[in-house]
Amino acid sequence: MSQNPTYLNDLGKSISKEIKGKEWAEGIANKHVKEFQEAQSHDVQGFAFRYVQKEFIPSEEMLSRMKISAWNNGIPIDSVLRVLSLELRDAMLDLLGMGAPEEPPEH
Repeated sequence: MSQNPTYLNDLGKSISKEIKGKEWAEGIANKHVKEFQEAQSHDVQGFAFRYVQKEFIPSEEMLSRMKISAWNNGIPIDSVLRVLSLELRDAMLDLLGMGAPEEPPEH
């Protein structure tokens, strides 16, 4: 993840790959995207963060991947949830044609 909450850094991308976060996010986004046809990008982000924090119930397999990734990367499970939030936001923004936030240029 990043100090800037608008995109995943290399660690966040690695975590997402380990837990299959992008695939999960695309499935959830497809179920909810119609609710956000007229929404602003900040509304989509708010939904993604709330969904992961309050509605997301991981399968046994997903929970296992999340715990293993947290352990392997020396991070709390909340950081893994943050990755899922960002992946969900980006998947929804893509489906809505808004595009995900761009990463800042490397220094």
